[in-house]
Amino acid sequence: MPPKKDAKGGGNKKENIEVDEVLQAVVVADSFNHRYRPLTLDKPRCLLPLANIPLIEYTLEFLAASDVDEIYIIVCAHAEQISGYLKDTKWKRMARPRIHIIVAEQLRSLGDALREVDQQHIIKSDFILVNGDVVSNMNLEKALAEHRARKTVDKNAIMTMVLKQASVAHRTRAKGEEALFVLDSKTNECLHFESMEPYPQKNRVNLDVEMVFKKRSEVSIRSDLIDCQIDICALDVLALFTENFDYQDIRKHFVRGVLESDILGQTIYAHIVREEYAARARNTQMYESISKDVLGRFTYPMVPDSNILEDQTYSAIRPHIYKEENVVLSRSVVLEHRVVVGSGTEISGGTTVKDSIIGRNCKIGQNVVIEGSYIWDNVVIGDNVRIKRSIIAHDVVVRAGAEVQKGCILSYGVVIGTSVKLPEFTKLTRSTVEQNSRGADDEDDDSFADDDDDEVEEEDEEGDESKDGKRKATKTGDDDEADGDDEDDDDDADEDAEEKTLNEEKNDLDVVGVDGKGHVFIEVPDEDETEEIDPRNIELGYIGRDYTWEEQEEDDKSGEDSDSEGPGASSEDFDDEVDNRKEQIEEILETSFTDGTSIDDVFTELKTRRLGLNMSFHDLRSVLIPAVLKLAGTSRDGITKTLTRWGELIKRFSQTDVYQTVSGPLDIIRITVDFCVQHEPYRKQFVTILKAYYDLDVVEEDSIVKWHREASATSSGVVAQIVGSATPLIKWLEEAEEDEDDDDDEEEEEEEEE
Repeated sequence: MPPKKDAKGGGNKKENIEVDEVLQAVVVADSFNHRYRPLTLDKPRCLLPLANIPLIEYTLEFLAASDVDEIYIIVCAHAEQISGYLKDTKWKRMARPRIHIIVAEQLRSLGDALREVDQQHIIKSDFILVNGDVVSNMNLEKALAEHRARKTVDKNAIMTMVLKQASVAHRTRAKGEEALFVLDSKTNECLHFESMEPYPQKNRVNLDVEMVFKKRSEVSIRSDLIDCQIDICALDVLALFTENFDYQDIRKHFVRGVLESDILGQTIYAHIVREEYAARARNTQMYESISKDVLGRFTYPMVPDSNILEDQTYSAIRPHIYKEENVVLSRSVVLEHRVVVGSGTEISGGTTVKDSIIGRNCKIGQNVVIEGSYIWDNVVIGDNVRIKRSIIAHDVVVRAGAEVQKGCILSYGVVIGTSVKLPEFTKLTRSTVEQNSRGADDEDDDSFADDDDDEVEEEDEEGDESKDGKRKATKTGDDDEADGDDEDDDDDADEDAEEKTLNEEKNDLDVVGVDGKGHVFIEVPDEDETEEIDPRNIELGYIGRDYTWEEQEEDDKSGEDSDSEGPGASSEDFDDEVDNRKEQIEEILETSFTDGTSIDDVFTELKTRRLGLNMSFHDLRSVLIPAVLKLAGTSRDGITKTLTRWGELIKRFSQTDVYQTVSGPLDIIRITVDFCVQHEPYRKQFVTILKAYYDLDVVEEDSIVKWHREASATSSGVVAQIVGSATPLIKWLEEAEEDEDDDDDEEEEEEEEE
């Protein structure tokens, strides 16, 4: 007998809800490209450390925060390493989310991975699709709700792509992999997708105008969206991949195929995020960018002192400087800007570490300079070494006096000889020549591993690669021994001698030095990408590679690659100009200015973000005040009108920092003066700004007078001119105060007479 329906016809409604609430996710551990070679010859990308935490940990934390119930991780290469790692982590002990690992050895693309998932019939409803190198602090609850609500209106909706709005120069935009999205302005339905890699330059985009504007009055052509590679998919997505074996890439093949099909009729939508953090470590350029963001706390709460791993003991000793327990630092060591130092590491005197991450158990000598680099575990660095914007993998040794210039990648166990100077973008490895020459890494090699010991033994007997990436000499079995074939024995001896010779030749001594170990990694084009991706676009994704659109246009005109560092190319200039914290606050303000958000809402959002970014009130004011003044423009009316609208927001952040000797109101005036010094058109309007501060009670009279008295005695040059321009205002304030005092005295006298 069926259950009775309730008054609202609920029937077995509760049971259905429980089924629907099981949220599943598919994590594709392989990226199916070679962007991290040679590091991924020996280790899968998802286990590479980012801020001393394996990349996959960020992905799993993100999914757990979104209340995912089941996570299926599909792996191809290095399956044994991934399974072994997860087996020893908290994820295997947790009841929710439940982690399942699917090993599929013959995958060559994301399309193959999704066809494998579909074949196993493990996904029961809409699911989340991500790669194992996604870093995000967003909660997908809103995106999921939009996706589900949309499906009730549009039965053909099969996917929602999560896209992040950001400027063209935003550092979490993967260089060389840009894209353009054409969206319905009202519904965010995706009408067209186009890859917009810099090389070769596209001068036009072909749109089916009839289809795009069908039943639509307005569309948006968006080049300001970053593809986070986070998708919410219906079951139909898996079915379409199974039915179309030419679908390999999720965007270039699947999304374009669906949008351009006259038969399928399915629709794809976008969910655009502005405040949350979401990025994918697609290449080493993105690895560098996301690392900076983690240290800058843009990924909060996934920051070092949250101690995501169970054995971590990080604490923030200063803003953006993090250190674990059992770290030995000499008193003259300088840790500057954004730095992480892992447990067991020792750093000797005179060494400077800036914008860098140091792993565990590293030994760093005297007078070393490490800038913008990522030093993994168990690295030994000798005295007087210079390392700039490079990745130094586990167990590397850099001997005294060596210099590692920007863009270098030193893979596991490489040794750089004494006083050797490595050229920019050098990649070194100790993997075998055969492995190197065929260009295979974690996304496309034959060193697969699973739980079948017999298969592993069989591979070893056939001479496949061992787990440490070294080729084993082929061994003959007992039957061969019994045959006593001397000729075969001689052949084996020759092969052994040849193998020994190859091993001895692997050290490029002219590069690593006579006391070094390792050889130059030779880039081999990816067979799967040769026809689709210009190699120049791949090079743009290298760590240390600086590039601007202006340079790209020049390259396109000349037909030549540009490796020079023109104006605006250096990372130091970029970091000084566009500090990541500043950019986040500016994005909030820009959105608020455009949307007309209320002061209360903006204040709440900025207050929360300030805490998450570990910013002082001074730091926040240093971004807020210039943003408001730029919005106002240089006219008197514009300044008065804008400050009348937004001056209250500045006032609410006039608190004095605990460590600051200058009061908040005085700091507001000083920041305004600095802004006027840097922006000459505003100098003539400084008094207008200061008067508006006074009229709107942003700054009290006493603070203005005190500032003028102190600044008049100490300032010079342009600052003195600006201070001098305020003298009439100061006199007016003082006279007004005297008149007010006289009025008060007269009132008191009248009261006494009465």
